[in-house]
Amino acid sequence: MRAEIDELDGDGWFDVIGLAGAVYGLAFVGQDYDPQAGEHAAARNLGDLAGVLASYQINFGGFAWNMKYVNTGNEAVQETAYAVLALNEVDRHAYWRNIQGAVDYMINVQLKTGGWQNRAGAGENNEITGEALWSISVGSPEPGHRLP
Repeated sequence: MRAEIDELDGDGWFDVIGLAGAVYGLAFVGQDYDPQAGEHAAARNLGDLAGVLASYQINFGGFAWNMKYVNTGNEAVQETAYAVLALNEVDRHAYWRNIQGAVDYMINVQLKTGGWQNRAGAGENNEITGEALWSISVGSPEPGHRLP
């Protein structure tokens, strides 16, 4: 995961999902990381990387599919789902507004069939549906509670 963070490239297709997945994985196992190269070399630790990831959120809703396209119409469900998992694992309380905005976004783009597609027009996808459901369950408040 550490090498993956150093290799992330904003000119590539998978930079946001790569960062989200790596941040989630490292946070889950309790490991910190100071990137040595690449787009995120200025980050000093996992907390900084989570802050960078949060900056890829579009208007406190969905997350962009690429770091260079953080604007309306470039949201992607898979990136949003993994960002929720990552931010929740790093610091649920600090990123609560981001998490809730992302969960609301995913609920709002759910298809009439009950599933999800990654982006508008992409078509329903079982993998994306599973990831959306997983992150919604993780990112939702406990019953009867508003904050974590």
